[in-house]
Amino acid sequence: MHVERLSMLARARIPLSRRALRAVLSTTALGDWLARSRRDEVQGRTLAPDLAAVLRLDDLTHASQLRGHSPARARLRLAEQIAIVDGPPPAGVATRDLTFVGPASDLALRVYEPDGVPEPAPAIVYIHGGGFVTCSVATHDGFCRRLALGARAKVFSLDYRLAPEHPYPAAVDDALAGFRWVAEHAERLGADPRRVGVAGDSAGGNLSAVVSRLAHGDPTPPALAVLFYPATDATCSLPSHQSLGDRYFLTRDNIAWYYDHYAPPGVNRRKPDVSPLYADPSGACRTMIYVCGFDPLRDEGVAYAEKLRAAGVPVELEELPGQIHGFLLMSEVPSSRAATTRIAARIGEALRTDRLG
Repeated sequence: MHVERLSMLARARIPLSRRALRAVLSTTALGDWLARSRRDEVQGRTLAPDLAAVLRLDDLTHASQLRGHSPARARLRLAEQIAIVDGPPPAGVATRDLTFVGPASDLALRVYEPDGVPEPAPAIVYIHGGGFVTCSVATHDGFCRRLALGARAKVFSLDYRLAPEHPYPAAVDDALAGFRWVAEHAERLGADPRRVGVAGDSAGGNLSAVVSRLAHGDPTPPALAVLFYPATDATCSLPSHQSLGDRYFLTRDNIAWYYDHYAPPGVNRRKPDVSPLYADPSGACRTMIYVCGFDPLRDEGVAYAEKLRAAGVPVELEELPGQIHGFLLMSEVPSSRAATTRIAARIGEALRTDRLG
């Protein structure tokens, strides 16, 4: 299983930086002062004050910029940032690691089992984000624990192959194989095969949309797809890429860096398995989509929800107007933590009841 191996210096910086962040967010005057320059209204939306302060800190440090870094360096850089803003993982969840035979090599899953959840439990195959290049099961560990606790479901976090070492279609192949393996072995894993969903953030939302469509004819198809601020259009042609592409952690420059590694020249970026927005989604399972008011991917998430709805697929779309791309991994930020807690409970309800909207 891939784990970003941070240096001793980086590991020493994390708790210090986390304490500094907590001090900023808990000191009203300091937080308000930092947030002031980032609280302008944009298209009728205003950033949550705590996120505005965090973004102002990023303005000063340029920590989110990836251009100029190798993929290996970018992975370490992002892993350190996430460890600072995501805080320590919650208790009450048991974990274990499994391996299975994937399309090209053995693949790994980390299983999250909340204390006291009766079996067979609803289950979620989780596909992490990171632009198909960065992040891992380890960077998303805290969120997967919170998701398992809030949804009262087992979570199976997939360690798929990353670009540029493994460009498209490796991630698609692994994501589909991971869902199918969990669905096929659901009963043995203590999961209800009728209630196995697929979920992911950003690039993982892209892959979850692809799995939802490709696995619809399987003996055990996905019961639900949950797409968090999904990347659905690799052409990056919708207006939010221009209006929100420069100041909110995920920038147009970073998006181009990711896609250049995942879908290099020669790959048609309008292919349905690269850009779900260009697919016929009529066979997809019922889908929940969460987009953020300050995210360059916002419009493509909304457009994909509209395309699903037009194809007759049940869809629940929610915009979080004051949030930014990546908020799921920001448990140290109160507004982001509260949104994540509410959403996790809603996902559990949807898995158990079959109701959307």
